[in-house]
Amino acid sequence: MTRRIYRKKPVSKQKFASPTPDIWRLPPYIVARFGGELSQIMLNAAENYIAEKCLSIVHQEFNEQIPEPENSAKLQ
Repeated sequence: MTRRIYRKKPVSKQKFASPTPDIWRLPPYIVARFGGELSQIMLNAAENYIAEKCLSIVHQEFNEQIPEPENSAKLQ
């Protein structure tokens, strides 16, 4: 019975390959269009974040201005 020797495959010199190497082979107008769409998505996300942040601040200030009813403390 012979023993098999398992060896690791040699590691290539390029450890980290680009996740999208083929994107740079595309025509420039397609890459620009993708960049424009990405910019629009990021802009919409930033606008939504700012709106939500402003609403949460207004909501917090509104809750601070309303006095707590006296009856609610007695009911609990």
